[in-house]
Amino acid sequence: MSIQGIEWSIYNRTAAFDNIISQMEAKNPSHPASRSSERRHTSHKVSRQASSTPSYPPSALKSLRMPHGIQKAIAWIKRQLPSLDPKDLLPLGIEITKGVITCGNNSTPNLLIAEFSRSEGTFGLVGAKSKLDLYKQLLSMKFEQAVIRYVDNENYTDLMTSMGKIVHNHIIQHSSFNQPSSYLPYRPFMTLWKRLRLLNFAKKYTLYRRDIRAMQKQGSTKNSRKNTQDEFPPIGVDFLHLEYAIERRILETPLFELSYFFDVAGEVPALANCHENVGAEMIDIGNGDVAPEWGFDIIIHGGVLRYGPWADRQRAELQRVFFPPTYHDGEVTTSLKPGDKRLWTAMRVFVELRDNTVLHIPFREASKDWQWDVQSNLPQKSRVREATAIHVTVEDRSSISYTLPMVTGPAGYRPVLEVHLDAVVITSSLNDIQMVTSESCRIHCEMPTPLKWNEERKWPIALSLRQPVLYLIRDHINMFIDLGKDWTTGPPSDYQRFIPMIYAFEITLHHYELNVYVNDHNIIDKPLLRDENALLTLQGTYFNLMIDILSNEFRPECTTIPFVIDVPDSSLNLSLPRWNINALHAPRGGNNLANIQSLHVAGSYQYFAETRPDYVEQLKLKFDLRDVAFKNLGWSIRYFMVFRENYLGSFTHFVTLYEYLDRRKKKQPLGDPITSKYRPGKSNMLQTEMQVFIQGGTVIMPAGLPGYSSTREEDDSGIGDCLIMTLPNLQLQFRMHDHYMEMSLNVSSISGGLIQNYPEKVTYRKDILNGLKDILHIDGLDITANRLFGPQPRTATYVCIWEVNLGSTKVLLSASEGRLLATAGNAFRFNFVDALNAPAFEYLPPVDPDVTFIKFSLRSFDMTWKAGLSALVINLPREVKLDIPEIHIKLLLTSLPHENRWLEAASSSADAYVDIYIAPRGFRELAQAQISYIVEQDHLTGRARGMFASLGNAMEHPKRAPHRNGLYLPHPTLPEQHHPGAFVNLRRAEYTSKPRKGVARLSDSDTEEGVSEADRDARLAKTRSSTSVPRFVYEDDQNISSGDESDNEDLTDATSDSDWSEFDGEHGLHDVLCLKT
Repeated sequence: MSIQGIEWSIYNRTAAFDNIISQMEAKNPSHPASRSSERRHTSHKVSRQASSTPSYPPSALKSLRMPHGIQKAIAWIKRQLPSLDPKDLLPLGIEITKGVITCGNNSTPNLLIAEFSRSEGTFGLVGAKSKLDLYKQLLSMKFEQAVIRYVDNENYTDLMTSMGKIVHNHIIQHSSFNQPSSYLPYRPFMTLWKRLRLLNFAKKYTLYRRDIRAMQKQGSTKNSRKNTQDEFPPIGVDFLHLEYAIERRILETPLFELSYFFDVAGEVPALANCHENVGAEMIDIGNGDVAPEWGFDIIIHGGVLRYGPWADRQRAELQRVFFPPTYHDGEVTTSLKPGDKRLWTAMRVFVELRDNTVLHIPFREASKDWQWDVQSNLPQKSRVREATAIHVTVEDRSSISYTLPMVTGPAGYRPVLEVHLDAVVITSSLNDIQMVTSESCRIHCEMPTPLKWNEERKWPIALSLRQPVLYLIRDHINMFIDLGKDWTTGPPSDYQRFIPMIYAFEITLHHYELNVYVNDHNIIDKPLLRDENALLTLQGTYFNLMIDILSNEFRPECTTIPFVIDVPDSSLNLSLPRWNINALHAPRGGNNLANIQSLHVAGSYQYFAETRPDYVEQLKLKFDLRDVAFKNLGWSIRYFMVFRENYLGSFTHFVTLYEYLDRRKKKQPLGDPITSKYRPGKSNMLQTEMQVFIQGGTVIMPAGLPGYSSTREEDDSGIGDCLIMTLPNLQLQFRMHDHYMEMSLNVSSISGGLIQNYPEKVTYRKDILNGLKDILHIDGLDITANRLFGPQPRTATYVCIWEVNLGSTKVLLSASEGRLLATAGNAFRFNFVDALNAPAFEYLPPVDPDVTFIKFSLRSFDMTWKAGLSALVINLPREVKLDIPEIHIKLLLTSLPHENRWLEAASSSADAYVDIYIAPRGFRELAQAQISYIVEQDHLTGRARGMFASLGNAMEHPKRAPHRNGLYLPHPTLPEQHHPGAFVNLRRAEYTSKPRKGVARLSDSDTEEGVSEADRDARLAKTRSSTSVPRFVYEDDQNISSGDESDNEDLTDATSDSDWSEFDGEHGLHDVLCLKT
């Protein structure tokens, strides 16, 4: 059979709507029967008649009553003709030249069109899988140059639901019917159709809607003529409703193969076979054998699929027209009895991808809408906004399988989607970075549907990647967030049709490698060359992420998304570019920095449906780590700080080297355009809470430069002598939002020992730790930090307070051990600066003149220095700050080297106080800059004003609001301040702290006895600075003290009495402490 030019239009699916009406009739049996029920009754009669005849499908002539004479004439004609079975004509060859299939009607905004240039195939009969079925009908077709695309529907009127509401309101106004169930049956509706002239009413409404659409298109055409083609979209357009990520050509393939098959069902036998597993059926309804088959087999050769959020929204509109949801409870399928027709239990669709197949996902970037609004002043090379896209390429023999059950059990039915992809490569339109390359990908999705239509359901979606290699930058994370926002954009459903859902995602990586870029200033010029980039690589054998997306509450005020991450036995490597001097003797895979035996992360993210000033979104993270080993190379700390800047700081958008140099040439600000893209009221505040618990940790500090500490040329010759620090337990509490940050780090105890030639690969080895000789022990470490942030959008730090408390410290070492201990400390100090590899000072971003306070205390200190048969003991029994209340030095001797009996040969006791004053060049200008900066940043909350007001008598505590927009703002206080006395006597004395008001100090001291006031003033005059100290002046003439946090200025610590200052005004004393870290 040959056909030239065929067109098939699919515009309605009446059976689906008849089924909905029949379900409504079942709840209202008093209404007259509809056309759908009559059809079911007739088909039931036909099926019973067909059961007595061997031929199937049944002939429609048997249900007609003909006169007896005509029946005799027909019987005589049949006897004269030869016997002919239509199945004898099969198989049938089919050839089609140029065909088009159109799907849609005036209720769909777009039409789905499938077209092909040439097609050929066959239709025939083959044997069924089960011997109980009669045969299998098989249609096999091949379509050349097949294209599936969306076309704008010029005849689009309105959505089917909107049209139904309008017709329903018209019927209520002009008839006595109030409920749709009363007039939807066939006969009442036909009566209304004729009496109310609904056809004319529908035509008028259709013409009205078409005129409106024509006027809208005409207006948009005029606007487009005013603007050139290079100026789309217009500035200030609402991108929430504007669709610019449109790809209408959904599928293109040179060859598309389709096989449609179904078994002609037989009868259930009297004695059914017992099968423990009836084929692939999920529900056994008594077919007696494997169920009849029904499904599609599709093969796509070298296809290109373009499917994104916009295409999915058009798919949803078509699905609502041709597969409308019933919003009715389902019923359990009745088990079959002997003699009944066997039923198809599932429809199966299998898609095979031949050759390389490309999936193109275009979507809108909501994170860049600020570049196209009326407030943006960024120069645009082209005013045409293009869609962002993600490209997924898979190789030959990939497949997609979908199973849709046709029967229901007590728990409903469960469709299953399985995807198997080989050699997956994921790229983006952002740059040339291959985000993901994987040997294979498996996707398993189950979509259970309970009998009750609005009952909550949970859909598990599992994604598994084998041997994936991931390269991620912060822009990729923003892309995935934008993709999720665009895909979920759409009108919300009403309460009557709301279905609670939970999407349970599980992502599993086997033998993975995750790479993040830690290039300075996020300059990525050649992303795929490891020798040109600094990369942090996380490797392991297993990575599991479980996340639940909750949509089980109707239009909630806020939604919480929980997630859990499990990562066992992972390692962290750092590879450096070839120009880095530390890469000269680095191992091939990079420097191994850390090993984590177990990592468990539990967290949640809470977000709000609306944007309001008093809404604060919450991100909570809890890290549990066990058996952690970290190699502290000094310069590796700098790269962790670069990681923070590139992914969480001010350089989150990558640039090429040319773009970076061009910005410097034009004197444009480097880093993220924080001020330019800030739009008040567009986002809620985010508060992050993080907890970290580490059980069993070690820190390895090399005593030399790795690669130069040994002359051996083997790759795994070790890193030389090292200091091993053992941390049994570590806890970290962290909280931060737009106004405040607080951090608390607690370590139970710290032990240190030396080891020779530690291996390059870092592992938590208990055998090494058990045999390690401790030379250092610290009984606890507590570090607290508080930061005050300024107003948006920069939220810059302007006050920082650090407190470091060391517990009782004991040191027992020899001269050689002391030399190695000092060498390890010097190696860390030298490598931490990394001056030869870090950017030069002129390339660094400007440093804000903020103020930082540091308080350090040591509970006690005891050191024993052994040298042969002698030992030196230095003991500081009392708490040490900047003053040392007691110092005990003893010299011990022994007669035998192995005897633990020591005699005191000499002893000395003393005390000391340290008071340092430094006035660097430009101190006055620096202090004035600090004053102006803090006044500017603190004008909204006044926290610093109240903090520094407590330092002087003349300052009154201002009224401080403890909350802002419902968020509690802590008001930290400075470390406890005491005024020290003058230089103390060298003799032992009773030390009592005597506070002195109006003077800000970071050290404690004691008053002295036996010294006259004149002598004390004379000594103090010799030590005070001749540089006058400025004061802070607010608009209301309040004064605070300031400091500076900079990496390139000198340390300043100055204190003044009232007669020192040259800036004193009418308000009295102003004491300022300027510190730098």
